[in-house]
Amino acid sequence: MDNRRIERTQLDRPESLAPDGVGGPANDRAVDRPEFARQIAAAIHERKGTVGEAVLRELVTDFVRPIVSDPQILSTDRAIAILEQLLTTVLPQLKESEEFNSLAKSVLGEEIEQRRNLRARSLEDTPT
Repeated sequence: MDNRRIERTQLDRPESLAPDGVGGPANDRAVDRPEFARQIAAAIHERKGTVGEAVLRELVTDFVRPIVSDPQILSTDRAIAILEQLLTTVLPQLKESEEFNSLAKSVLGEEIEQRRNLRARSLEDTPT
């Protein structure tokens, strides 16, 4: 086992011990101190600025937005069918007051009517 000891004077030397071409002497820095400080300040500003917010917004959007394998699930026809099933099958089975059932029927009926109107308008606007 080699028991070499590094002298303290070697640790305190300002010049690099790396061979030329690897790190070079300490005077040949890749970036001088003012430039390095400017780059650090720019990186901090970028993290706090709009670039960081835009990236964060994209990450949150990707996380929140569902990935739909079948876009037909979100179609207007599918939504109307679900609402009609709620109105005709599910609502009558609920053991709620007459007032609740009446209110639910009117809300579901209005929603179905609005969706049908929107579907009809979108079909009119679609070029054939």
